Amino acid sequence: MELWVANDMPEQFAGCLLRWCIESKAVKLMEGEAALDARPLDATLAATIGLPASLPDTITVSLELTDGKGRALARHRRETYLEAWRIPPPAVHRRVPPMCRGCRMRPEIPR
Repeated sequence: MELWVANDMPEQFAGCLLRWCIESKAVKLMEGEAALDARPLDATLAATIGLPASLPDTITVSLELTDGKGRALARHRRETYLEAWRIPPPAVHRRVPPMCRGCRMRPEIPR
């Protein structure tokens, strides 16, 4: 998962710190922080987090961005449904053959 910081202001914020936390049902699963400079009118990739496959289907991601003096610039909290982003098991990805020319039936899918 990538964490981006978008600065829509015409000024740069140097020496920022992005703190992040991933939790589920009020239990912290992962947390960390990343230092960055928020460039003016730009977006900056702050961190890339490797999510383990063992995470529950629903998580809450909390973010807090502070400036170089520790003042909060932004906070964000969002519930995310990982189930929608997970790749189904290979059995679901069977290829469906195209329709036969001259008929309206699909050939049987080999099992």
